[in-house]
Amino acid sequence: MKKIICVVLCAVLSACALAGCSKGGNSQKSKDADNLFPSESVNYDKLTPIYEFAGTYKNDDYTVVVELESDQILKFTVTTNKNKDGRVDEWQMTGYFSDQTYRVNYNQAVKYTVDFDENGEEKQRTAEYENGSGRMQFAEGNKLFWEHDTQKLEGNTELTKTKD
Repeated sequence: MKKIICVVLCAVLSACALAGCSKGGNSQKSKDADNLFPSESVNYDKLTPIYEFAGTYKNDDYTVVVELESDQILKFTVTTNKNKDGRVDEWQMTGYFSDQTYRVNYNQAVKYTVDFDENGEEKQRTAEYENGSGRMQFAEGNKLFWEHDTQKLEGNTELTKTKD
C-alpha cells in the first residue's frame, strides 16, 4: 500500500514540476512560488541527544527503565509497581528513536506475568503475548508518556524521570 501511495505521489509531483517548467522561463511569479516551500532544515545542534533519555521513569502505577541499545534504538522494560499476591506484569520492547519527535514506536513487545516467592525471588515467568505494539513519547520536564495498543492499561501512563 505504501509503495502505491509513493508511486502516485511521485507521479503527481512530476506532473506539477513539468507543468511549472512549461509556463516558461524565470518569471517573477515562478520565483515567488519557490518561496512557498519549506526552506529551513532541522538544526541538529539544538536537539536533545538520545542518551539523555536513558534512565528510570516512575509513577504510582509503573516503572519504566530506558536503556540505550544502539545509536538509534532504545530498550524499555516496564513493570507494574503494585504487587498482586506476589505477581507483577512486565513488558519488554525496543524501538527506533526519532531524534526529531522524541518518539519511539514499537511492535513485538513481550508481556510477562512474573511470580515471586516470599523472599522476593523470581520463581516463574510466563509470556502473555509477544506481539504488543504502541509508542513511548518523551516530553519536556523529564516526562514519558506510554501508549500501548495491544491492551488497555490500568493506571497512569504519564511517568517522570527519577534522579539516578
